[in-house]
Amino acid sequence: MSKNFSKAPAILSPFIANRMFGWEPLNITKKMNLRDFEKGHAYPICSSIECHECDLLFLDLRFHSDDLDRYYSGYQTEEFFQQRERFEESFAKRRTKSFKSGSGIVSGYFCKLPEVERFISSSNFIPKSILDYGGGDGTGTPFNKISEVLHIFDVDTKNLKYGNPVDIKAIYKNNYDLILVRNVIEHVSYPDKILETINKICLNKTLVYIEVPREKFLDQYPPRKRARNKIIWHEHINFYEEKSLRALVKRMG
Repeated sequence: MSKNFSKAPAILSPFIANRMFGWEPLNITKKMNLRDFEKGHAYPICSSIECHECDLLFLDLRFHSDDLDRYYSGYQTEEFFQQRERFEESFAKRRTKSFKSGSGIVSGYFCKLPEVERFISSSNFIPKSILDYGGGDGTGTPFNKISEVLHIFDVDTKNLKYGNPVDIKAIYKNNYDLILVRNVIEHVSYPDKILETINKICLNKTLVYIEVPREKFLDQYPPRKRARNKIIWHEHINFYEEKSLRALVKRMG
């Protein structure tokens, strides 16, 4: 691990802290007689860390699988949104503008499907057997209407619209033409563990497609000035540049 990095104080989103851990913000008042504390709301503290070698920006907290299960179970359901709106009043307005009605998924996510399919099939590659690792309900899975085999591995697969659910044991028993890791590793504490699993189940013919969002924050601040300006962390806990993503994949072989 590189020792060439910068670190700065930040806070964890109160919504995430509440959904994962049941924590509530504390309003420190004069009546509490806490002599050494400033008055006002206290939020969960954390740190922003920026690697100066690969430009990865990330949250120092690493959540366990149980923590992530609590957060992503019922992900982007009405209950999920209402809980978020309790802590973030502005989210109610953003939700009506940016989210596809009834799906809970950012509408732009679907617009990119044809583009992703064209990119994958540009070398006359049409997958018949697909694993979508972290594929949600399958709506955002490329080739979801034409693949012969479509397996979805995710925290919550109760309401799949496409494909069939698989557990971690089952994916080792199948042969896949295409493995998708689309908008997943920015959410998880140990992305290297996911790529290790993917590496083990790959065949010589298997194509692995990894996609991460281009965070707008990275365009607002140059490298080495990002940690100090990343004040609050939401569900994306890893911000990748192309350089950092390539470094991660290279490490996994």
